[in-house]
Formats: sequence, structure tokens, C-alpha cells
Amino acid sequence: MKTRFKFIFTLLALFNGCTKEEVTPRVYPRVDTNEAFDITSEGATFKGEITFSNVEIKDHGFVWSHGTSLQVEYANKISLGTKVGTGFFESRCERSLEPGRKYYVRAFAISEDFTVYGKTVEFTSLGSKAPVVKDFFPVTGTWGDTITVVGENFSDDNSINKVKFGEASGRVVRSGKDTLTVEVPNNLTTESSNLSVTIFGNVANFSSKAFTLKAPVIESISPMEGAPGNTVTLTGKFFNGSFTKVYFNGIEGIFPTGNQNQITVGLPSSLSPGPVEVKVVTGTGSMFDLTSFTIKPPHLAQLSPASAGEGDEIKLIGNFFSAQESDNVVTFGGVAAVVTSATPTELTVIVPQHVGTISADVKLKIGSSESDPVVFSFLAPVVESFTPTSGYGSVVTITGKNFRFGGYNSVYIGDLKLENVYAHSSTKIEAYTYAIPKAHSGKVKVVFESQEGVSTQDFKMPWIQLADYPAQYSPSRAFINNNNAYIGFSSDVFNKLWRFNSITKAWTQMADFPGQFRNEFAFFTAGSKGYIGGGYVNSTFNDWWEYNFSNNTWSQKSNLPIPGLLRASFAYNGNGYVLAFDPESSTTTSSLWKYNHTNDTWSVVSTAPFSLPNGARTFIANNMAYIFADSQLWRYDFVSAQWTLADPQHNGTPSAFMTINGTGYGYGYSQGFQKFDPALNTWTYENSPLDYNPNTSLLFGVNGHGYAIVGNMVLEYEP
Repeated sequence: MKTRFKFIFTLLALFNGCTKEEVTPRVYPRVDTNEAFDITSEGATFKGEITFSNVEIKDHGFVWSHGTSLQVEYANKISLGTKVGTGFFESRCERSLEPGRKYYVRAFAISEDFTVYGKTVEFTSLGSKAPVVKDFFPVTGTWGDTITVVGENFSDDNSINKVKFGEASGRVVRSGKDTLTVEVPNNLTTESSNLSVTIFGNVANFSSKAFTLKAPVIESISPMEGAPGNTVTLTGKFFNGSFTKVYFNGIEGIFPTGNQNQITVGLPSSLSPGPVEVKVVTGTGSMFDLTSFTIKPPHLAQLSPASAGEGDEIKLIGNFFSAQESDNVVTFGGVAAVVTSATPTELTVIVPQHVGTISADVKLKIGSSESDPVVFSFLAPVVESFTPTSGYGSVVTITGKNFRFGGYNSVYIGDLKLENVYAHSSTKIEAYTYAIPKAHSGKVKVVFESQEGVSTQDFKMPWIQLADYPAQYSPSRAFINNNNAYIGFSSDVFNKLWRFNSITKAWTQMADFPGQFRNEFAFFTAGSKGYIGGGYVNSTFNDWWEYNFSNNTWSQKSNLPIPGLLRASFAYNGNGYVLAFDPESSTTTSSLWKYNHTNDTWSVVSTAPFSLPNGARTFIANNMAYIFADSQLWRYDFVSAQWTLADPQHNGTPSAFMTINGTGYGYGYSQGFQKFDPALNTWTYENSPLDYNPNTSLLFGVNGHGYAIVGNMVLEYEP
């Protein structure tokens, strides 16, 4: 039968203003709604009337709701069946009415082609009868199954009927006045539960029989063996996702997920190797099924690569690893490594620091089970570069790879072991060059036990240590002749003279000085001879001596004509010079005397505009003489015989000077070791071992190298 729905609005039988009356025959019934009456706490009576009908009425009755949109498809409905002809009809409504709430009702009639409604009538409910549950079926099932509940006084509206399985609410999927279709709720956790239907606070409990939830059934488990932390999949039926739990030897599995037929769950990390009881439990625990699983100890087959450096990433390959990174405890010689990724057959780990051996046993532990060890070898260090490439007392930064973190590395320059070595990472080491070497250059080596990495480039070391000065106390003066320095005049053995050969670095004792001990004496090399004389102890000396380098003999020359104290001396262009201060003179200036060694004569060539301290030091640079006086650096021009201030604001007075290849160098306790630039009149500080040995007594330059005597230690400087 074809059904068509048409909404019928008020039809006007008469039309004002028509000049001709036309009659259209009705093919649908006409219906009206009367006021609701006999309203009580158990319901209300609805009344309607078929006022016209010339077609068969297949059904008629009432629809009601608390909303005004009343249609037979959506609202609560009382169906009275077929009706012949016109007339009144009524029905008692005893369901789905909430006390104190406003409702709307209207009558309806349905023909073959039309559904027509009467006017909408409003009324306030006093309530209705409670629902009645007579039976339900089936009595067993699982989550998501549908159960049919039969009874009385149910609502046609799904949302009005509240159906519970014990305390769990089921979803109503279809409603009628005497039949409900309900889904078994997913949160139902009890094996046996009674049903109830509640409508507007009226509860209908059904206790004649209970609904029984089906227990889970395990059909298979895959895999059947593995390691803690891995996942297994159980296949079966009557599972329920998060409300089904899986236990392994009584320990709950990790994050089970799935559906009614399959669960994937993680194995607890605390399981020990051996057979394990697997228990799938639904709800409160009375519904379960059992199967078995075997925990296997981890097996470590190989490392890839088997050799690497600290901080490198390697792979552990084998079987029965945990897929959970944190479950896998990997150690290198007892030092824990970081696991960055994990599968049942492969782990990725970072080689740890602070393993103080060349090789180490790698072990994997999961829970209480540990694998057999596999040997890992650390790669030898590799030196790729370093900076700076020369110097003393500086921090040398070495870059490369496979360095051992912390203090495990030893660093050498040639055979010299450096101090204060620290590895910031496997690619960077810092070391301090405070130790004094035996050679001016050497390869940079990073050493760990028998492993070493060697640079291709040499590091240049300006300072080296030579054989000690033979005398017990420090010397005070040095003659320079070709490749040799003649050194002596120590306070303990003043008359002893030693020759130092700058080529062989050998010391040879020479002829003793025939004169007496004295202070503030003149001393220089002029021509091919050395000269010494003057000075004082309790009174001034005026003797003058010549030393012959070629035959190692001393001879006395003419006495000095210079009055007063000899405060400084130097040589230039084959001539000797002495600055003398006469304390009995009224002037504070000093006289500069020149010695002509060819005829053994003296002459005054200049007057210095300063007074000299005891033991003033001098040096020659850029064909000029320099001397410190009154904490100022003065310069003497041999051509013009004039004195000028070279560095009037110099801080402090160096205690020793030397000249190397025409460049002056000085050392003072407060200034350190400095190089003088005569063009700019500036000093440049350089780190040196002299800073840590303040008892420097003598500096001298020979054959392009500088030498410092500290106590009896001899240091060589290569610019």
C-alpha cells in the first residue's frame, strides 16, 4: 500500500467575493481534539472527534509530548486502529507523563493517502503509572549485544526509558509502549545482574531472573614466547577492551587495547624467564580464561659495529629484547648506556662515558634475567687539529674523535706530558702547556692506555729546559762570543767561569778570574775579548781585566780612569760602554764612558740626564742602547750621542734583559716576560715559565736564541 503524508490546513468552505460557487469533494477525513480530562497521578484521558470522513480510516488515536511538534513518527502515540464514519473517540493515557510538567496532545486520523491532525491542546500532567517489566531475552550475552525487554507503560521516546543492568546503564535503541530493545553496556563488570526500567523516577525492578555476562574465551596467543616489555596478542571472544584485564603470573599486563575478539597487551618487565600463566579477566574477576606463555632470557648475538667511541650510536642485535626502551638495561663494563630505541630483536644505544678500559663486556639485563656478554672495543683516539699551534702556558684545544670523556686521556707534545687535561666530549680536549719541554717542537698525542692518536702537524714550544748551570748559585754576567756564552761571577764562586756552547748545549769550565769579589762592576764583550773590572766592596776597585776567548787566558789591562760607581755597561759595534755615577759629585747625572779595546783607552762620550740605580740593566735594539732609570726607559743614539725617553710611562723596572737578533727582551717579577718593539716603543707580554720562577738572575742571547738562568735551571727561548 502506498502511503503519502500531506499536512492539511484549515479549509474554507465559503469564499467571500466569489461570483460563482464551486464545490471540491473531500478525499481525507477531518479530525478535532478535545480538552484532556480526568487528569490524575496515574494519567489523563484524551478525547477527539472524526467530524468528517468519506474514506477508510486505517488508524486513529493521539500523539503527545512536552514539545509542540507532534507527529506520529516521533512523539508518544496511542493507536486505536480503524474507524468507520464520524464520531467521538477517547483513550486513557497512563504512561510517559512526568508530574507537574506541561504537555501537548492532538488527535490524528490516517487514511490511505493522508495523515490529518486535530488542533493541539495543552494540559499539565499529574503523573502516570510506573513501568512494568514482565520478561527479557536472551538471558546471556556480551557487551554490545541487544536484549529485548517486554512489559507495560514504557515510553515511545528512547530517551525517557532508563534501562539498567545492575548499576550499568544500557543504551535504548528502540522503544514502544510494551517493548524495549537495549544494548548490553560496555561498562558492565558483574557476571550476573538484574534489569530495571525507570521512567520519571518510577522504577520497575525485575528479579525473576538475572542477565548473565559471558566469560572471555581465549582461542590463541601470539607469539607464544618472548621477553618482558614486548607485546602479545590474544585472539578469542567475549573480550571487552579496557574492561578486560590480562595478568601474567598475577602481574597485570601493560595497556591492553582491542575489541571483543582481540587484545594486544604488554608483558610486565618484572617477569622472570620460564613458563607464565596468562589470565584474561572480565569485570569483577569471576569471569576469566587461562592460557600459557614462556618468558625467554635476552640473547645478545652481536654488536654493530663492535668498535666505536664514547657517545657513538651502536646497535645490539639478538632475540628476546624488550620493546620498551626503559626495560632494557645495557651496560658497558658495568657502566649504564642510554637506550634510544628498542624492538624485540634490536636495540640502539649510546656508548657511555667513564668506561676506563680499552674493551668492555656489554650485557643486557631485563628484569632479573641477564644475557651473556659480548666484547666491545673502544676505538683509538684520532687527533685532527689543534689550536693554537705554538706557545707556552696557553690552553691547547684539540679536536678529533674517540677521546675518552673526563680525565682518562693523557696528552703529550712530543715526550712532554701536559698538565690539567680535560675532555669536554669525545671530540674535544683542552690541555694546559705549563710543563717545560726538552724540545722546541713535537707532535700532539692523545693517549689512553696503549691507544694513541698522533697529529700530523708539530706544536711549536718557544721554551725548553736544558742541562743545569754547573755552579750552585746563579751567575750574574755573560760574555757573548760567536756561538758561546761565557758565564760566571756567582756570589758563592765569583772567580769561576763557565762556557756554554749554544750548538752542543754543553758546559765547560774555563780559567778562573784572577781578580777579587766585587759588586757593581763593568762587564762586556768588545771585539774578540771579554772585559771586566771596577766595582766595589768596602771601597771602589779600579782594576781592569781582559779575557781571551781563543786561548782561555786572563790578562790585566790599564787601571780604570773612571771615578765613582759603575752602574751599567754594554757593548756596541766592537766598543764597550760604561755608565758611571760619582756620589761625590754635585750632579745626579751619570757619565757615559767608551772603551777602545785596540789601544786600551777610555773617553767620556755623553752625559746621561738621569741617576742610575744599583745594577741597572741594558739591552741593544735597532742599533740603539736602552736602559731603565727611575722607572723610565731611556734610549741612547750612538750616532748623535743623545739620550731620549723611549717609554716614559713604563710600569715597573725589569730585572734582566737580553738581545736576540737585534730585538730586546726583558723580564721583571711584576711585568713578566716581554718583547720590545723599538719602532713603536711598546712592550708585548708573552707567557713564559719565568712567570712561575721569579728567581731569574740572568738573560742573554746567543746565535738567535735566548737563554734564562733561574737558580741553576737553564731555559732556552726560540722566538
